[in-house]
Amino acid sequence: MVTDPSVARGAPATVGALLRYLAPSLAVCDQAPRWPPDAFALAAAVLHRSGGYRMVAGDWPPEPGADDPWSTATEANPEATWQGWIEGAGGAWRQGWVSNEDPEQNRVPACVEGWWGVIRAAAGTSLAAVAEDRALCVALVQLMAAADMASGNIGVVGLEAADRAHKVVSRGNELLRAEAGATLCSGAIAPWAIRVLPKMHTPQRGITIRSLSFHLALCPAEEVVPYWLLMHRLERPPVASGETAAAEGDDRMLNLLVIPWPDRIERHQFEAVEPRGDLPANMDRERFGFFRFREEDQTAIEDAVETIYQTALEQAKTIDAIVLPELAVSDPEYETLEGWAGERGVLLIAGVSHQPGDGGIGQNVVALGVPWLSGMMQSMRQPKHHRWQLDRSQIESYGLGGHLRPDRRWWELTRIGERSLYFVALRAWLTLCVLVCEDLAQQEPVARMVRAVGPNLVIAVLMDGPQLASRWPARYATVLADDPGSSVLTVTSLGMCERSLPPGTQPSRTVALWKDNSPRSWGPREIALDPGARGLVLNLLIELDEEHTADGRSDGAQAGRPVLVGAYSV
Repeated sequence: MVTDPSVARGAPATVGALLRYLAPSLAVCDQAPRWPPDAFALAAAVLHRSGGYRMVAGDWPPEPGADDPWSTATEANPEATWQGWIEGAGGAWRQGWVSNEDPEQNRVPACVEGWWGVIRAAAGTSLAAVAEDRALCVALVQLMAAADMASGNIGVVGLEAADRAHKVVSRGNELLRAEAGATLCSGAIAPWAIRVLPKMHTPQRGITIRSLSFHLALCPAEEVVPYWLLMHRLERPPVASGETAAAEGDDRMLNLLVIPWPDRIERHQFEAVEPRGDLPANMDRERFGFFRFREEDQTAIEDAVETIYQTALEQAKTIDAIVLPELAVSDPEYETLEGWAGERGVLLIAGVSHQPGDGGIGQNVVALGVPWLSGMMQSMRQPKHHRWQLDRSQIESYGLGGHLRPDRRWWELTRIGERSLYFVALRAWLTLCVLVCEDLAQQEPVARMVRAVGPNLVIAVLMDGPQLASRWPARYATVLADDPGSSVLTVTSLGMCERSLPPGTQPSRTVALWKDNSPRSWGPREIALDPGARGLVLNLLIELDEEHTADGRSDGAQAGRPVLVGAYSV
């Protein structure tokens, strides 16, 4: 979380000091912030830093007070509910945003101004004492809730024309495209201070600040830079509450084609390399070393993918996305595949080995080719955040002892670049993100951002052994399925599956694993490639589930959960 500069000087951290740090111009303004995500960021930051949000686990909703706008609402309508009233406040705030060019034209409800007045009056309150000030916490929670309700549908696709054209949605989508990384906060809150992103899932277990919103996610302003992409090619409406789509090819399904390349890996592709350049020269060479995985050129790669794709189409009718594991292709091969995918309007996710021509330090990335309007492709590269370390057990399991000394630990020779995380909105009910191998297992630095956003689908591309329910990918997939509720797909190569032979085991063709949190799921599902097959088709179906915030609001069964309803080899 953000650090109040006053703490370093030994002064008590106060509400006012934190607000001035996050948004100097807003903190001293008597008017409430006009833009809902700005107000959300400030209220949520104070609640998060102080722990004041815990009050909703006890006496909530608040009893109407003498000067509280909720009191006026209940006097006018004794049958009114707090959820209905706060939704109305959020809706009025949303409708009051009429101009993206002239903020002074935008209006906020009187209750928002009242809550902001309570917060401004508490500027001198120490953060440690916020949780003890019930009136302040009530104002903060209600301001946060109203801002959340005012911000629905930002960052998603498949909306009705009226929703897409709404000023709040168009302004939010414009902010998400910032070159410095995505945030829904206006320029009054710098992205290095805090970020707000769209949100897909609200955790249904435990209680944290993430439990108090449906549409907006408070994200720490740390080293990970998020990017948000809208994929217009796959705009399709969600099904009604409680319903599901039934047939392959239905607009509310997603069909993935997994191509588990390389299908064969030789020992010599793992080679020891001497450190040079900016590698640590003082590393203990008796204990540690560096290795590089050498790609083998794949001839006629476009023809090979086209053949697999056409075979898949015969059975699935549509293929919406193609997934290849970590280090599946080289840079030139990926560029060829991206052009091919662009012509067909297919999302492409692939692990790419980037090796410089001078033999220097390469880079291990996941590349995303996202179809855009008129057949164009948006091309993104997300670097791997952690190097792979091969230890003795892995060297022996993969049969690499003749090339790498088992008594050393071997670090993957890859550069650690900018730590970024891409979110791709595919449908109104589906936003995904992609992780690379260790990035799934090493919870920092991306885990907090993934949990805050709660993407509907997380795809992890791996250079790993069989994807068995007893192994580490299943454990970490289960963590994300439990909280925030994401469905998780892990994918590795057939070559690594067959190379992995711990004592007493047989070669496996289990190249993928699926985990979701549907009540009908029976744990992680292993997915094997049939002998002679070259790809897997996975049929995903939307389930719309009802989620609740900790303050008692319901989303009306709008939380999208992809479930695996079919998997077969091609």
